[in-house]
Amino acid sequence: MTERVVEMKTDRLMTPAEVAAWLAVPVRTLESWRTRGKGEGPAYTRLGASKLVRYRRAAVEAWLATRDVCGAGKEQAG
Repeated sequence: MTERVVEMKTDRLMTPAEVAAWLAVPVRTLESWRTRGKGEGPAYTRLGASKLVRYRRAAVEAWLATRDVCGAGKEQAG
């Protein structure tokens, strides 16, 4: 029997290194945002006893949307 793998492109989990590369920020910046809390960075998930940190692509995209700036230095209302 052949095992079939389904790729979940829309909401796959990303490592901090992948998110940092995508956002063009150091991994340490993501760590800093996580420790500060208060929605400073994108939402993340901790997995298992080792507390691996992962980000859902959709959560990062949603967070990015809240960071949009509309002319004259004003943040977009969301």
